[in-house]
Amino acid sequence: CCVARLWAIAMIALIATQHMELEDPVPAYNISCGEVAPITWGEVLKRGKSFGYNYPFESILWYPNGTIRTNRLIHGLVVILLQVLPAYFIDFLMVLFRQKRFMVRVQKRISVGMEVLQYFTMRNWHFKSDRTRALTDGMSERDRQTFFLANVEYDVDEYLVNIVLGARQYCMKEPLSSLPTARKHLMWLFWL
Repeated sequence: CCVARLWAIAMIALIATQHMELEDPVPAYNISCGEVAPITWGEVLKRGKSFGYNYPFESILWYPNGTIRTNRLIHGLVVILLQVLPAYFIDFLMVLFRQKRFMVRVQKRISVGMEVLQYFTMRNWHFKSDRTRALTDGMSERDRQTFFLANVEYDVDEYLVNIVLGARQYCMKEPLSSLPTARKHLMWLFWL
């Protein structure tokens, strides 16, 4: 009985392996604007700051500002001076005022998140969209308007505004009515 099961499993594995070798791999259809309308990280950062200032989050802890640095040493020094030391200073003040410390913990989480993102942001990524273009070329005009895949005519600014507003509403649970208060908070952080 045990030998029969092993034989059956081996036959299924053999048939599956032969079948997989005969079949083409599953085709991938990349929807990317990189080939048609490339955008740099510098441009993303510039636009992101602009939208972040116009549609700020209520719960931000300091003024959003950033630059792209390719030198690891300079980046490390700036992080220590502008993020780590202020976090320890604020936590020190929290201890003096007998409040719960939180900034160093938040800063550590930010650092871990940034390390993960660095893998993706410090490399060039090229996604071929030949199959998607061929699919689009084979569509009728009506289907092209219904299933928008061209990525040529979309408004990047509108797309980024929707990302920021969506993050505010659905991730942070902050209603749009709180924007005036958030803008005042942002100005306070700017002067701080």
